[in-house]
Amino acid sequence: MEGLRQALDKLRTEVDKGISRRKEADSRSKILATQLQEKDDELHTLRQRLDLTRQFLTLATKWNETRRTLDEHAEKIALANAKAEQLSDTLRRVEHERDTFEALYLDMEAKAKALDAQLHDLLS
Repeated sequence: MEGLRQALDKLRTEVDKGISRRKEADSRSKILATQLQEKDDELHTLRQRLDLTRQFLTLATKWNETRRTLDEHAEKIALANAKAEQLSDTLRRVEHERDTFEALYLDMEAKAKALDAQLHDLLS
């Protein structure tokens, strides 16, 4: 009977140890589940940051392209303005020459009329 009692005590001790190990395992499992959730949250945050970084890089690239295009257009506008200024100067010079030649023409035409009048007077 003593052997049976010892065996029963041994089994109870083993059961108590098992229950205690199960409680420790449950406690450890809860801690690990909490840590896993924290890591999942951290992973989610890192993925969001990665997505935002990618979006930033895309926008930065587009901004640089847009800036470069604007600079190219500004350069073209500056060249067009310089050309327009040059053509404006040329136009002023040509108009001045036209006025000079027109004045000469009118002067010569007046002289020709005067000479025609003198010739007509001489012939009459």
